[in-house]
Amino acid sequence: MQLEQLKVNLDELLKPSLAYDWDNVGLSIGDKTAYVNKVLITLEINEAVVDEAISKDVKLIISHHPLIFRPIKSITNFDDKGSILLKLIKNSIGVYVAHTNFDIIEGGLNDYISNLLSLNNINKLAYENSDIDAIGRYGELKEEMSIEEFIMFVKTKLNLSDLRIVDGGNTKIRKVGIVTGSGIEYASNAFEAGCDAYLTGDIKYHDAQDWLGRGMNIFDVGHYGSEIHFKENMLRILRDKLGEEVDFVVSDALKDPFRAV
Repeated sequence: MQLEQLKVNLDELLKPSLAYDWDNVGLSIGDKTAYVNKVLITLEINEAVVDEAISKDVKLIISHHPLIFRPIKSITNFDDKGSILLKLIKNSIGVYVAHTNFDIIEGGLNDYISNLLSLNNINKLAYENSDIDAIGRYGELKEEMSIEEFIMFVKTKLNLSDLRIVDGGNTKIRKVGIVTGSGIEYASNAFEAGCDAYLTGDIKYHDAQDWLGRGMNIFDVGHYGSEIHFKENMLRILRDKLGEEVDFVVSDALKDPFRAV
């Protein structure tokens, strides 16, 4: 499929117009006349992912995290970002980004995590500018769990080796809020919705202190831990809608930069 047409199809599915104003989504690198028959899906792009794309003869990478986020004044191989951009361009590999829009859309990442946790009565958590672009979800577990049961449940369902907890004082968990990635600023929305637990990542020390003992347990499942599921989530959507014309594969080059010891 020609990239120009693939972009139209991706925009229709992934709705880049829903992304937050500060975000940079959609097609960020690409020759509209290029022919794309294989697409690599990744959480983000580093040199290992680019090398993987080259080895697999991929002509488009779909990433959750933007490669180009802040304005770029030059593209040279004097820095890592410039080296990656040059390698992509030299190998005629395009880049398409679905970030906050994919967190928001129906069937996107927050819905996917909600389904992994088998939540019922799922609702939108935090509205930004309209009743459409709501980031996060909350819902109810099939059965109430003790905090110990819930910890093991989350680790199993999200394939986590570890997580961190801010103890809000709840010993029983039924209603759960979720914002994948960095979402501590939406903890108050989960609290107001009556959540017993809130799952997100990248919780800072002072934020943890602010929520300690306030009646809602907060689980830091990690930025990578909550968003690595983007790959399988996106793969299922694209194979279902566009799989007859394009081969979609997931990256296995990207690793969690943290290691629990």
